[in-house]
Amino acid sequence: IAMAHVVSSAFGTIEMAAQQIVLAFFLCFIPMCDSLNLTAQSFVPGIYEYSGNSRIRSEVMKKTGRNFLKAGGIFGIFLTAIVCCMPLLSPLFTNDVAVMAAVNS
Repeated sequence: IAMAHVVSSAFGTIEMAAQQIVLAFFLCFIPMCDSLNLTAQSFVPGIYEYSGNSRIRSEVMKKTGRNFLKAGGIFGIFLTAIVCCMPLLSPLFTNDVAVMAAVNS
């Protein structure tokens, strides 16, 4: 949004409209990924406060990291599937054929 004037002056109004549609998709779904990030960060202090053996703490940290990598992969697959559906969903955002073609490209 901050560089919207650059996009519109460099590419034109059709590309600007397509960029706004893509940006709307991004801003709609990015909070899901951000919540996963915040949840992962909330586990770290509890693991570091664990007063047990440092080897056990290391294993717990590795297991937690692996679990969040799996969850991140699932989120990534889900968001990729949504992005693949953008050509099908672009008519919901605009009636202009040129803008839909720019979104689909």
